Amino acid sequence: MSAFGTTETNETFTVHDGCKFVFAYYSNNDKCWYVQPRRFFLTPNSRGNHMLGQFIQSNWFNIVYKKSSIALFVVMKVDKKCSINTIEKDMNSLKNPFPSLYDIPPYAKKASYYAMPWQILSNCQKETEKEDGFKFTMRANNNPWDKLTFTIYKEPDNKGIMLTLPEFETIMI
Repeated sequence: MSAFGTTETNETFTVHDGCKFVFAYYSNNDKCWYVQPRRFFLTPNSRGNHMLGQFIQSNWFNIVYKKSSIALFVVMKVDKKCSINTIEKDMNSLKNPFPSLYDIPPYAKKASYYAMPWQILSNCQKETEKEDGFKFTMRANNNPWDKLTFTIYKEPDNKGIMLTLPEFETIMI
């Protein structure tokens, strides 16, 4: 098995300084946060103290959004022993009527909150008519130096767009 197939058990590629980076998204249908069970494949960059994290398979995360939706995401740096279930439970514990930056658990060592409003989703859907499979990058609402990039495809039934292959870039502090 290749190194790419063993990222869940090989901490060499998924843990940095005793921490892992996890990816959460807000489900508009279920009205709650979900934390993906996969870890980012990490690549530290010593020049500029940046960290790049990638999901290396499209089946690790792919979700369809309609152009009238709002897409919300969080990339969090947490202790490597912190369970995904705990993070997900804590992100949903405030029971607010809508998601916000306040849903990020206080034990997150670093967190970047990303919002993709319906206007951007609508424009992305228009773009898939011209080019299916393009990359789109956004900056974090709470830290403009952090970036999140998706590959965006036309949804097979043409009812929206599919976001997949998230990758982030952050400055390590």
